[in-house]
Amino acid sequence: GFLITTKTDSAGEFTPLNAKISVQGLSVDGGLSRWLRFSDSSKIELLHNGIPVEISEGTDEFKIEIHPTVIAEYEISMHNQEDWAADTNVTVEYFVKDRKGRTFPGADKVRLLRPVVIAIGDSLTFGYMADSNRQPLTMNWSQLWDNYPKKTSWNSVDSAARETLNLAVPALETDITNQGWRGYLRAQLPGFLWLGEGANNDNIGHGGHGPPHCGYSGAKIGHITARMMPNHVQYRVMPAKALKTYPCYAVVICFIGINDCNDPKENGKSIFEKWMECANKIMANREGGKTLFVSVTLPNEETPWASYQTNNFDRIQPLNNMIMNYQFSFPFARSSVANCSNIQHDVNDDGLHFLPPTYEQISTVLFESIKSGLAIGVRGSQDD
Repeated sequence: GFLITTKTDSAGEFTPLNAKISVQGLSVDGGLSRWLRFSDSSKIELLHNGIPVEISEGTDEFKIEIHPTVIAEYEISMHNQEDWAADTNVTVEYFVKDRKGRTFPGADKVRLLRPVVIAIGDSLTFGYMADSNRQPLTMNWSQLWDNYPKKTSWNSVDSAARETLNLAVPALETDITNQGWRGYLRAQLPGFLWLGEGANNDNIGHGGHGPPHCGYSGAKIGHITARMMPNHVQYRVMPAKALKTYPCYAVVICFIGINDCNDPKENGKSIFEKWMECANKIMANREGGKTLFVSVTLPNEETPWASYQTNNFDRIQPLNNMIMNYQFSFPFARSSVANCSNIQHDVNDDGLHFLPPTYEQISTVLFESIKSGLAIGVRGSQDD
């Protein structure tokens, strides 16, 4: 399965790994012709040297009008991304015909998959903000995470505290600065669909509190693991439902562990064992679907968070080291590490959560990790 996104280069934007079809040249001419066939050509756009390629209506195939011995490259992208659900996919088949129109056996097929972001974590994924006096600057939610904060509830966010930090008032859930790193990352990944809790936008991902996500404020690692286990008191639809979406190219962001690090009964090793159990449960729910697993290391805590130095030295830093060195062994998945351990707090935040400029820094770290993770071994390693 290859990742396919929208075509945005003409607008001056960058889409990681724009899909490209490279058709190898034949060793001889011999009257042979090369062809491409699509399972649904209405879903894609094809360009050669920036020029649109017309595909015969009703046949979903076209002849490659380039000398058979020459490599032919085509850029391929989604046509009308709104028509692509999370599990929409298009199969591309390459085959050769002789001069009489007979097809040679052994056609080559690849499947184009829409990239889907599944962000799993706690309040750092939700995007909660508070000032140095722990005065909330956004809405929040808590166990059992049944009711997402309503649009109208944002009216209760303290305007004076926000004005002090030059944040827009009133607080609006549709403002990208109130969506943590998610809103910024969505802007960096055009064409990527997000799955998770509705975030008051009915899973469309274009309004509400940023893109859908699985960020459960106050959650420890065990809470996330429990939510993926049927018949458990904590079990809910997400994130298991999102993880079981097929076929798609899932980009799973695992940004969890900060609440465990605030528990003095824990240590780095015990937290990492829980982290590995959660990661394995996430991958078990993927059941072999194409996946990029992004492990996120945790930023240190700062004052006024109680016992922050002990949390940093005894738990956060050892946990980060183990996450950095963890080796994934899932044949259907790639992995990358988004190293947020050097992200610094603002003197005006609460020492645990962040303000908009820092959440934007986190989104950049995540973006680079996703980009590099998808780029590893592009040729020869993304086939079905």
